Amino acid sequence: MFNKKLIYNIVLLVFVGFPLVLFAQQSYPDGTLLRPVNYAGVYVFDKETVRVIPSIEVFESYNYDWNDVQEVDYVVHNRYPETRLVKTSDSPKVYYLTLSRDRLWIPTVEVFVGAGYNSVSEEVTVINDLEMSYYEDERFVKSDQYGKITAYRLSSFGTKRAIKSPEIFESYTSAWGDIQEIPDRILTIYPETKLIRQIGGHKVYFIENGMRRWVSSPQDFEQRGFSWGEIEDITEIDLQSYPEGDIINFEERSRDNRRISDMRQVALALEMYYDDNISVGYPGIAGSNQWGILETALEAYMVTMPSDPKAGIYEYWVAADNQSYVLNVTLEDNNNSELDDDLDGFQLSCDCTDPEYCLMP
Repeated sequence: MFNKKLIYNIVLLVFVGFPLVLFAQQSYPDGTLLRPVNYAGVYVFDKETVRVIPSIEVFESYNYDWNDVQEVDYVVHNRYPETRLVKTSDSPKVYYLTLSRDRLWIPTVEVFVGAGYNSVSEEVTVINDLEMSYYEDERFVKSDQYGKITAYRLSSFGTKRAIKSPEIFESYTSAWGDIQEIPDRILTIYPETKLIRQIGGHKVYFIENGMRRWVSSPQDFEQRGFSWGEIEDITEIDLQSYPEGDIINFEERSRDNRRISDMRQVALALEMYYDDNISVGYPGIAGSNQWGILETALEAYMVTMPSDPKAGIYEYWVAADNQSYVLNVTLEDNNNSELDDDLDGFQLSCDCTDPEYCLMP
């Protein structure tokens, strides 16, 4: 007995990987079913694109009628592109279908627009849950930018992370054919993965400047504004490819915030002192740390002089003409973002090399 379902599925397996042959140069109403001569697969025309129906079960789930399938007498290339954007009716998630017909989640409106798309209603095809289940989540993609091919692993929550070596790739899969090339306009919009954890492990690391920094407690995690749903589990060899940086510690961060606040308060008091003593300038003598004189000099502007929360040293250096100064304190977190915008190098004989935090008027 002729088994139409078996024949359909077998031929799909043979042909589905081939580039799509595109149909005659005429338009069709959305929902039109098309089948090229000598090809068992059936395509649906929608929004000036065509997509192959992945199985007989999916065909029947739409209540399509085989009698409605139009046989196309001839084909031409490059007439209709394949359907690329799909979603289901009960989910806001939009997916990009790769050439291998895997699905790539477009995680935000910014990514959607940045990839050159404009309208979900006009450019995204709505499919049912059964058909969506036939498309597997794309995990590995590659991009050819400026002649350099880079492979990436995509997370389930819509971020990307570069794969640094073939050994790391093979720690996940040996199927090199699984790496699909996608347009740069889509890949470049994806944010970078920031949180990683070894598969089966409990330590969560924050990727910063190419290094992994252990987030040592839930307080540290929440203080940074991280999300527990955005941690990517990776293999050991992948984890070890990131040099280990300083631990992210909530107590250290709190102490550094206190130090920075102290410096800014003293700077404000010094400006008030200067305004009241313009002929003299800022207090102190050039050439050495003058922090000790500030308690007396600034007593009219500060209730108490601050001190380092962990027995560190606060420094105040004044210029020879008393028209400038440097406030200095050592931060515990070498990666504190405040160090990106402060003074660096030597200023008025004070070493402001990071992790030294320095202010100058």
